[in-house]
Parts: sequence; C-alpha cells; structure tokens
Amino acid sequence: NFIRERGIPVVFGPGKHPTSSARFLYFVGPEGMGFEYSSGVCSIADELLYRERQFEFGPKGFCEWGARPDIREFRT
Repeated sequence: NFIRERGIPVVFGPGKHPTSSARFLYFVGPEGMGFEYSSGVCSIADELLYRERQFEFGPKGFCEWGARPDIREFRT
C-alpha cells in the first residue's frame, strides 16, 4: 500500500516468479525507470545437478499468482 498510496505506478505484481520462486513487485520510479522489489529467490546449490527448465512466454511463465505485466518489453 505504501507505493500505491503515493501514486507510484505498479506495472507488475504483486506476484511470484515460477522461475525463481521470488515474490515480486515491479513499479516505475520518478524518472520513468522500472524497479523490482523481490524476496525469496531460490539459489542453485549444485550447478552440476541443476536442470534447466523452459517457461512459456505468457502470463503463467511470468507469474504463478496470475498477475499480468504492464511492461512494454513483455508485450507481444
């Protein structure tokens, strides 16, 4: 609420990234630059055992919770 109460544009979130399990919120700063607050990013403990995954270029590939990005680079 702190961000929205101050009229700062939220462009994505709150949500949870399926790629890292991070909880996030994207917003636009006073100079028009995009920012992301996130927490809970999973780390890779053993790179040799890690297996890559492919995520769709769509809403479910960006957010498990269903938030839809309003970010120019995400538009198709």
